[in-house]
Amino acid sequence: MKSFFRHLNLYQKLCAGYIIFIFIAYLPCAVSLYSLIQLEDMAISLAREDVELTTTIEYLKGLLPSLEGESRRLVTLYKEDSYQTLRELIKDFRTHLVLIRDNGPPQARMNYRYLDQNLKDLQALANEVKRHLPVTPPTRLGPLEKQREEQVKELIDQMGLLLGKIEQSIRIDIRTKASQISRRTAQARKLTFIVFVFTLGLALLAPSLLYKYIKRPIDLLQKGTEAIGRGQFDYTITVQARDELGQLAQAFNRMTAQLRELDTLKSEFISVVSHELRTPLASMKEAADLLTEAEMGPLNERQRRLVEILNEGVGRLERFINDLLHLTRLEAKLVPVEKYPHDPLRLVREVCSTLRTVAEGKNIIIEVVSDQEFDPILMDFDRTFRALMNIVHNAIKFSPPGGQIKVYLNSYYDKHRVRWLRIGVVDSGQGIPPGERERIFNKFYQIQAMRHKDGCGLGLAIAKEVIVVQGGRIWVESPPQEDIAIVPGKGSVFWLELPYS
Repeated sequence: MKSFFRHLNLYQKLCAGYIIFIFIAYLPCAVSLYSLIQLEDMAISLAREDVELTTTIEYLKGLLPSLEGESRRLVTLYKEDSYQTLRELIKDFRTHLVLIRDNGPPQARMNYRYLDQNLKDLQALANEVKRHLPVTPPTRLGPLEKQREEQVKELIDQMGLLLGKIEQSIRIDIRTKASQISRRTAQARKLTFIVFVFTLGLALLAPSLLYKYIKRPIDLLQKGTEAIGRGQFDYTITVQARDELGQLAQAFNRMTAQLRELDTLKSEFISVVSHELRTPLASMKEAADLLTEAEMGPLNERQRRLVEILNEGVGRLERFINDLLHLTRLEAKLVPVEKYPHDPLRLVREVCSTLRTVAEGKNIIIEVVSDQEFDPILMDFDRTFRALMNIVHNAIKFSPPGGQIKVYLNSYYDKHRVRWLRIGVVDSGQGIPPGERERIFNKFYQIQAMRHKDGCGLGLAIAKEVIVVQGGRIWVESPPQEDIAIVPGKGSVFWLELPYS
């Protein structure tokens, strides 16, 4: 079944689903209609047989007095016309008796043979009387006439008794068939219910089949597109279908491979260029330092200012190149992770202490919020320190003068009983637009409304790589929840989590 569906295109799959839907919709109706037709045929057949057999029995009972009368008239009065009438009556009786033989129940067929034998005996008696008709009929009944009359009476009584038995067997057969119809009706109801349950199961299964063969590949494509948008160029979509969606997935994987190759080339290019830039930067920095030495002679105020600008530019460019090289090594997994037990509260306090001078320059207060004791956690202290410092530094940069920054620290257990350390940095800035919350962790990306701020867009990318490589996760919420927001409806909170185990 799976291989069959894989070879279908999307249109054929939709047609197959439509056919399955029609089958599910009409199967109970077809079963019920078939059962009703069978029951209708049985009921009509039973009613017809009941009418025919009952009418025949009543008719044969009505013939018995005529048979008896004509027989007595023949054997006692020797009326020749009675012989012809009796023959016609016997023939008529036998003709209707055949209907019982053909359509009656088995017991009626057995009694049919007895009735037929009585008719033969009556016919034989009539033939015997016909052969010995006297020339002059007697005026009184003799012993022979009385004997023959007694035989006629006995045969007619037996025939009446046999007709009564046939009638009784027919009624029993009708009741039996009626009970069969009742059983068939119950079976039809049961079968209809079973088919209904079966089709209901198919109806419930149909959405999962549609999801598996149509919706699921689309979801995988959407998930892959989002992963590529986050820069995960090693993401591959596993769609085994050979329809249009499968072809689209293959094209997507080829595109991803090309993007991955381009990203690798870009990283290698950045690494090479960064290394090549460090040498002239070192020369520029050394030359700027030489200009400030006494052996080179005194500098006037304007010259000294130019040297300071040169040193600041060289330092900013050197930091940028170092960040770029560090991020490239992190992405290439060239930086080993050295995890040792460390106090998470000490990490947060050292980051805040390091940046307190920068915060005081904008009259910003940094507050650490924590109401619990923390066990040491395994982490790469230096790199986690740098990641958290990038986040807190951004909070200072984007908070207005006189604002406030809060750093929340707590731990919790998830549903799998895994303990996590959670750190949240809340600022009092303008916040992040919804369309840019996922993209701010990309390399070189800066929020459109804040591109005038200092920075090259590498701080959050480095923080994300550092946290993810340690098995953690990082995300942003803007604005924060009301219970932790500094300014209601404004600001952002950056959450980072690290596992204890």
